[in-house]
Amino acid sequence: MLPWMKDFTVSQYRELLTEILRRGYNVFGVAEWIKSNPSEGVLIRHDIDRTPANALLTARVERDLGIKSTFYFRILPHCFKPEIIREIHSMGHEIGYHYEDLSLSKGNISEAVSLFRKHLTLVREISPVTTVAMHGSPLSANDNRLIWKSATLSEFGLSAEVFMTIDYSMMYYFTDTGRTWGDTKANLRDRPAKFLTTEIDTTLDLIKFLQSTQKGRIALVTHPERWSDDSLHWHFQKMRDMTFNAAKLLLRTLRTKGVLKTQEV
Repeated sequence: MLPWMKDFTVSQYRELLTEILRRGYNVFGVAEWIKSNPSEGVLIRHDIDRTPANALLTARVERDLGIKSTFYFRILPHCFKPEIIREIHSMGHEIGYHYEDLSLSKGNISEAVSLFRKHLTLVREISPVTTVAMHGSPLSANDNRLIWKSATLSEFGLSAEVFMTIDYSMMYYFTDTGRTWGDTKANLRDRPAKFLTTEIDTTLDLIKFLQSTQKGRIALVTHPERWSDDSLHWHFQKMRDMTFNAAKLLLRTLRTKGVLKTQEV
């Protein structure tokens, strides 16, 4: 990508989706992927960590292209906007709960399970929810998936937790965590245990990968707050990402050296 070109714009996301469709891929949300278990296709999910208005823009782009995906919303006030969630659901997209209850309970698993039940109910008052995705909570010592040591998906009427239910071992897994599609040490938890990898960095790299690779199984994970055509918001988010990346790299170093304790799945 040329130095003057911006990555992570809504326009570029539209180009990425257009290339996916041009290559003849079928696109799935999480629940449909699990139901269909396709031999090839692109699984798209969005983790709404903040700026839900950007999620609405993303949903509209996908609707205009005939794509339906999955949007996972956190329960925190800056993210949980019922009117936006309702509108995205009305477009045919799947809504899920982006849970972080173990972090909210500061590691108390029994309290976390109770919070999960309460928060899932709140999301279900707006839209059906059959799948969930943990929020990485990189600043927390607690991996939110640990609540499943004391609970089961079935008791909440759920069919999937995206990191635990889906087998990514024969899939390419691309996430924009760390403001890159490539592997980065700033990605502390947003990755499955096993997945196929390739050397890419930018969205243009990902488009070229799609153009040059035989069709297969691909997971695509975005954080819509990162994608903007508004120059002011784009630069603000870039600075935020750079700051967060530096903080996460420091956390990784401290945890590796045992200075900070962490509980992981």
